[in-house]
Amino acid sequence: MPHRFAILLVLLAALSGCGEDEPVRLERGDQDKVAAILASEIETLLRKRDIAGLSIALIDDQRIVWAKGFGIADRASGRPATPQTLYRAGSLAKVFTCLLLLKMRDEGQLGLDQTLAEVLPGFAMKTPFPEAAPLTLRALAAHHGGLPGDQFRGMWARQPGTLAGLLRELEQEFLAAPPQSQYRYSNLGFSVLGRALEARAGQAFEALIERDLLLAMGMPRSRFSAARPEGQDVATGHGGQAAWPWLALRDTPAGGLTTSVWELAQLPKLIFAGGLSDGRRVVSPASIRDSLEPQFPGLALDFGHRVGLPWMLSGVRTSAGDAVVWHDGFAPPFNASLVMLPRDKLAVVVLANSEGARPFVLPLATRALSLLQTAKTGGIHQFPSPPKSQTIPATRQQMEGYAGDYVVVGQRLTLRAVDGGLRSRFRGQDFELRPTAAGHFILQTRLLGLFGVTLPDLGIALPEPGSDAPGRLTGLPAPIPVTRLPAAVISPAWQNRLGECQVDDDGEYFRVDACALEREGQHLLLRVGATNAFTGQTEQQAIPLLPDNDRRARVPGHGPNEGYVLPVDGEPGRESLRYSGFRIRLSSAGARPGQDFPTAKE
Repeated sequence: MPHRFAILLVLLAALSGCGEDEPVRLERGDQDKVAAILASEIETLLRKRDIAGLSIALIDDQRIVWAKGFGIADRASGRPATPQTLYRAGSLAKVFTCLLLLKMRDEGQLGLDQTLAEVLPGFAMKTPFPEAAPLTLRALAAHHGGLPGDQFRGMWARQPGTLAGLLRELEQEFLAAPPQSQYRYSNLGFSVLGRALEARAGQAFEALIERDLLLAMGMPRSRFSAARPEGQDVATGHGGQAAWPWLALRDTPAGGLTTSVWELAQLPKLIFAGGLSDGRRVVSPASIRDSLEPQFPGLALDFGHRVGLPWMLSGVRTSAGDAVVWHDGFAPPFNASLVMLPRDKLAVVVLANSEGARPFVLPLATRALSLLQTAKTGGIHQFPSPPKSQTIPATRQQMEGYAGDYVVVGQRLTLRAVDGGLRSRFRGQDFELRPTAAGHFILQTRLLGLFGVTLPDLGIALPEPGSDAPGRLTGLPAPIPVTRLPAAVISPAWQNRLGECQVDDDGEYFRVDACALEREGQHLLLRVGATNAFTGQTEQQAIPLLPDNDRRARVPGHGPNEGYVLPVDGEPGRESLRYSGFRIRLSSAGARPGQDFPTAKE
């Protein structure tokens, strides 16, 4: 249930990058200078950020022009990181799952616009959207399937279940959004897609993709697996100085790839060659083009974000202003990023084995790609300075229309009106929002309680007062909606469920320390406190719930960790909520003694 909340990491990354980008002159073809610049910067990054190891490769069409490892693959043994070191690549697995889908389409085994029901007859999730468009393989591959982001229970486990077992669980779960209606990043959607592919092929997904794709692409050491691959050159994950155990992942089609930068470089080479690997046809040129084509364009809730199959086609640009095709990955505590310019046939891959590398792998890969692009023709490389946002005066009265409760990444965000803007305390950190234009605010925070610092490029576009349309966080590579939290109708049935509850967390890599269903004013909140078993870090969540009726509630909103439906099981006095596979046993006594809950207004 607890999930890593990325916003504060992004904020820290922004703060770390506040320095000016110095201009660099590169002669045409001077890739050696690019490598020297990057080597110096990476060594500094590892030293300052306590990152154990990192490997990088630069690709120019069919050549790997530079590949190097930095730091160590395993602190205990001192084994160094190299271009051949195997790392977990997290969600870069999704790119290969899509390639397998396209390859099977080339072979006539299935079609992109086939419905899931046609490929997996008898399987269906519950839906609150009976009139919605059909759930197709294309929608799953482009994160437009409407599935929840994850099935948290059992995702990371000592003994993960099978994809077939996962789908049996999902028959009791609900879609989070109508299919084909919006971009909603979903690991779960790729697990369902992987199950569809293995069912159609009649072979386990992991063996299928290794035989039909990885070996064909010249990636013999790469693996799709829940368990740690055999061999001595697999990197150990690190959080600070501590080694992490290998966390087994159920959802291998979404994040089960282990690879090296040397072998991962075969992927952009395949794309630049139109589907050929060393002259052998792996997928068709049409399939390569389809993978890079925006899917479901023009949807309002996509906020202009463009996504292929499953490449991200917007949100990241080089210093020259060219849109980067990219995808990143995270498998605790490993981090990965692949960025490319298909027109220029340039790419960069970065893999790291430390939790602390997470905010830096995508910016590092993008900077390396920009340097490589400049060296292709020669010239001056420098990222343009972001325009400085000018705040405008605002009175507390003017800000009152924007104040209130919102939901972002499945969490409640409360904004208070003050003279000059809005103020909030979120995850223990105080933030101020300063208006720059109607409905748009930039974020400021106080470091050590003393200095006000503006976070460059990061802001919030809030919906106009009285509007039900969602706003969004701005300045991020992909959109994160911000939705005003509506008042909940808390009926007597829900009122009687208030109080402490218990979560079945057996087999997970965290423990739940506290859980309560509470009412605060007009809002119903599921409060959860949990501790990571490996880092000892605690996380407090306030998950807003909106009852649909006396037997079902949902997490409101249009973004990550939102749209989950929580049915009520059992009879009064022995009731439980189901949330993403977890069973939350509710208090049989209702509200806790001494707690005064106001009467619900119908």
